[in-house]
Amino acid sequence: MTHDDMRPAGSAGEPPLKPDGTPDFLHRNDWAGSALGSPLHWPRPLRAAVSLMLDSQVPMWLGWGPSLSMVYNEPYARMLGQKHPAALGAPLSEVWAEIWSDVGDLVATTMAGQALYREDMPLVVRRDGQDRQAWFTFSYSPLRDDDGVIRGLICTVWETTEKVLALRRVAESEAALRQLVAANERLDAQRREEAQAASARDAARHAMAERYRQEALASDAALRESERQFETLFDRIDEGFCVIEFFDGPHGPLSDYVHVMANPAYAANAGIAGVVGQKVREMVPDEADAWVETYRHVLLSGEPIRFERELERTGRYLELAAFRVEPVERRQVAVLFQDVTKRHRAEKALRELNDTLERRVEDEVAHRLRAEEALRQAQKMEAVGQLTGGIAHDFNNMLAVVVSSLDLLGRKFLADNPGAMRYVDAARNGTKRAAQLTQRLLAFSRQQPLKPEAVNANKLVAGMSDLLRHSLGGAVRLETVLAGGLWRTHVDPNQLENAILNLAVNGRDAMPDGGHLTIETANSHLDERYASEHVGLVSGQYVMVAVTDTGSGMPPEVVAKAFDPFFTTKEVGRGTGLGLSQVYGFVKQSGGHVKIYSELGQGTTVKLYFPRHLSETERDAQSDLVPDVPIGQGNEAVLVVEDEDAVRLLSVDSLRELGYRVFEADGAEAALQVLDAHPDIDLLFTDIVMPGVNGRKLADEAQRRRPDLKVLFTTGYTRNAVVHNGVLDAGVHLIGKPFTLEELAAQVRKVLDSAG
Repeated sequence: MTHDDMRPAGSAGEPPLKPDGTPDFLHRNDWAGSALGSPLHWPRPLRAAVSLMLDSQVPMWLGWGPSLSMVYNEPYARMLGQKHPAALGAPLSEVWAEIWSDVGDLVATTMAGQALYREDMPLVVRRDGQDRQAWFTFSYSPLRDDDGVIRGLICTVWETTEKVLALRRVAESEAALRQLVAANERLDAQRREEAQAASARDAARHAMAERYRQEALASDAALRESERQFETLFDRIDEGFCVIEFFDGPHGPLSDYVHVMANPAYAANAGIAGVVGQKVREMVPDEADAWVETYRHVLLSGEPIRFERELERTGRYLELAAFRVEPVERRQVAVLFQDVTKRHRAEKALRELNDTLERRVEDEVAHRLRAEEALRQAQKMEAVGQLTGGIAHDFNNMLAVVVSSLDLLGRKFLADNPGAMRYVDAARNGTKRAAQLTQRLLAFSRQQPLKPEAVNANKLVAGMSDLLRHSLGGAVRLETVLAGGLWRTHVDPNQLENAILNLAVNGRDAMPDGGHLTIETANSHLDERYASEHVGLVSGQYVMVAVTDTGSGMPPEVVAKAFDPFFTTKEVGRGTGLGLSQVYGFVKQSGGHVKIYSELGQGTTVKLYFPRHLSETERDAQSDLVPDVPIGQGNEAVLVVEDEDAVRLLSVDSLRELGYRVFEADGAEAALQVLDAHPDIDLLFTDIVMPGVNGRKLADEAQRRRPDLKVLFTTGYTRNAVVHNGVLDAGVHLIGKPFTLEELAAQVRKVLDSAG
């Protein structure tokens, strides 16, 4: 199973369950043979829970479906031992059959909606072919589907067997120390009593002297043996041990204590060495009150206690047991303890994980919902783009006929009739606006041919100042904030100018009473988290161009539709609804990203992000200028190849009007015959999209036969053989339909005069 196999159905662009580091055993498992089925069809809440689980270093598992089929992470796989990997996808009751009688009721309670927590629960589990006693701390939480119905449960678990056994060892050591201390005290008292009795009766009981001497020797031997055993245990136990003695200090009666005894393990567990003779108020002055209060209660009540506390001086968590040393007049308390910092931190992490589990699952589900919504939006924009691109192609062919007819009509028949020319000019303006409309459709659909180059956006914005001020009018104050050391980007400078101008005009329209418009540039880094929430966006370094207005702003529902073609909030006649769509298409076609930030009454900011370009050279962005109408030199010949009869007719007439000798053909086969018959043809002017052999293949064959032949392509649909990834192929000349007589004249002259 590959990472792609872990994607949910219908979400080809969605990241897998865990983009990086997904355990191999999850990929290798035959999910189709389990009740869960293929991960391609897992519901969203299950995918979210699995993704969260894989991120955790704490052992976790979940059960889903009627049989609670299991999925788990690597730490839990190690806990399973020989049960892994067969447990993947298997029913929970089968995987843990030996303890089902102990946990089955807990599972049922959780599936009824109640989360559970158990600490140090004893369970007899099957390991290495034998039943072994173990202890576990774990929590069960219900898992719900999108409708809120409980479909499974998730468990975080920590084996505490070593902790429980360690506590038992501590208890045993504590009992042994109690016995040794008591024995030591009894022997010491007996020795004093016997010495006093011997002194009082020495003169009268000489006959008994030898007996007492022998008993004293025996007592001394027993005492030495007891002391030897005590010292051996005292020195060798892993737990820290000390005896403290209370005294009356400046803070009142029994307000301080001193360490009168401490074993070598004291320093290893507490992190403080050489404590014998030290007073607690000198050792840990900021903590002394709490320690004094705890142990003073043991001294006064005689009740032993067990507790955990942080020794703040060293940052260690200690598990302690304290009991009074008899008699009470000695004012002593014995303390046995061990360092449990690692366990404490692990249990704290487990508790925090349990506390935040539901929120993290909700966050993961919300993140996936945003990603899926972004994918749906991208797919919608792509579908609309394909539709509009096809419409634009047919419309451009129709416009080509109208534009060429008007140009020829005005030039040949109505040049001396100003009244008639007024109507021709009006029609020309209408066709020009229609052509701009189709150009915007192509821009939105990312099908316009771009001519990218290394661009310094600061220079481009600065060069637009006069144009922008003229477009914005006197009521809008323009400010540019240009970043120092701005990176270069690789874009079509003319289209970038159009995008900035488009956004500026939109900002002006949002400020009918005037306002402030700011154009800003900056270097920006889009991280992986941000990129994962925007389909098709690659993390990395970008050049940012932002246009901000202080206008009326937009509500969230309008922002969500702002890039949709033909969507506009302007009144009828004030806009086509294609301005932002054109910007969106251009930015996406350039490999960039666009984001709108807007609030009602607070204005709008549109940020354009273009990938950083690392080339050392750059060209200043300049708009193309259309020169005066150039004409043919009388002897230059052009072959027009066009399958649309009306378009071909008008192209032929236009070129003849410009002074060229013109031949024509309605397809590739006829064109090659004309070329062979007329070797003096200088230029092949061919449509690209034609039935049978397209224009690109025709040009390749024609130049194979005539290497010196110049070629000019035309089309109303730019997603074709000479435009790849939105960029015109190197060395290719193209004029888009519809074109005016002046544009045709300039382009033909440019190609004929070009080298090669």
